[in-house]
Amino acid sequence: VPREKMAPLFTGTDETVFKPGPSPKREGTDFRVLYHGAYIPLHGMEYIVEAARMTEGKGIHWDLLGWGAYKAKTEALAEGISNITFLDKVPYVKVPEVIYKADVVLGVFGTTEKASRVIGNKIFEAMGCARPVINEYCTGYPEEAKNCKAIKFVPAGDAAAIVKAVANWQDANVLAEVSTGLGKAMVGINADEIKLIMEERGK
Repeated sequence: VPREKMAPLFTGTDETVFKPGPSPKREGTDFRVLYHGAYIPLHGMEYIVEAARMTEGKGIHWDLLGWGAYKAKTEALAEGISNITFLDKVPYVKVPEVIYKADVVLGVFGTTEKASRVIGNKIFEAMGCARPVINEYCTGYPEEAKNCKAIKFVPAGDAAAIVKAVANWQDANVLAEVSTGLGKAMVGINADEIKLIMEERGK
């Protein structure tokens, strides 16, 4: 296939499910950080757990909603850490209700080759729900992403950088503007846009 007939399309998300919701429903006064997704090396769970450990006693609580082969290992890493809660798995359509309780949502932090080139679906889901996100910067993101107010980028495999990014969001204490700019571009690719791209490439 000629290269000029090819173009990347962002994964996006189901906007009928993941859509802007209410401000965080706080349980207590802690600033709440959410990870949702599979427990796999790609996502760098060990760095998330270490970041939580580094914030014990600082008014930050980390909720982990997920499944997968590395869940038991992640739970073992988190043993004794008081500000982590492992949430029970919920149906897909109920995930936004969990996201709405969070102040900020976590993405991908692994050091694998795949992690260096993908955008996790959880990024689209969080932005669809109007929640700011933290993620490692990788080649999967367009250059414009660096200017997106809804995302704070950190180096891969860096728990201290995750903590710093969380603290920045905590100090700001505001929701990011995800309805414009990259947030809209990432979430809003629909069938008509895909059709237009295909037509432009002679399909």
